[in-house]
Amino acid sequence: MPVIVPKGWNPYVEFERIYGAVANIVVKCYVINETKTYFDDGTSEMNYDIVFLYDRPSINDFRDKFEPMIPKYDFYYHCYNSHKVKQLFDNFEEAKEVAEKENEKILEETLDSVSYEEFVTHYDDICEEHQKTLDRYQKIEDQIEQETNNIKITKCETNQTLDTKQKQLKKTR
Repeated sequence: MPVIVPKGWNPYVEFERIYGAVANIVVKCYVINETKTYFDDGTSEMNYDIVFLYDRPSINDFRDKFEPMIPKYDFYYHCYNSHKVKQLFDNFEEAKEVAEKENEKILEETLDSVSYEEFVTHYDDICEEHQKTLDRYQKIEDQIEQETNNIKITKCETNQTLDTKQKQLKKTR
């Protein structure tokens, strides 16, 4: 899960913030929807709508506060607290490996965005600050994992889910 925070102000629009990821942590989620998109060249891509079990209550909440979440729907049955992702994982280790690679990319982007003088003089400070951020969110990831350790990670086939729902409907009739 990317942790999105305000990173600065938009220089072209007054009072508009720029948001960006400062870290990626591994959090279990509810899968709300799967969408398979087909392209002209014959390839396809899976996209998933998910709701993290724990998430920030608001992107404008600047505290490191994560609360339990459940899918919330509007009148039209649209889940308004979901996120779109392109990849899901069956185990914690695979997800952690990808999160670590994404965290390395964040550091690279941070280093790319500073001037040469800043890069040369503050390289160690920038890396140390990035590591402090990762350590802070690692503690939050550990807390969330402790809270959700009784929830099993499962893959559920759509047809199995439909069959189960149909059986439940037959039992209630």
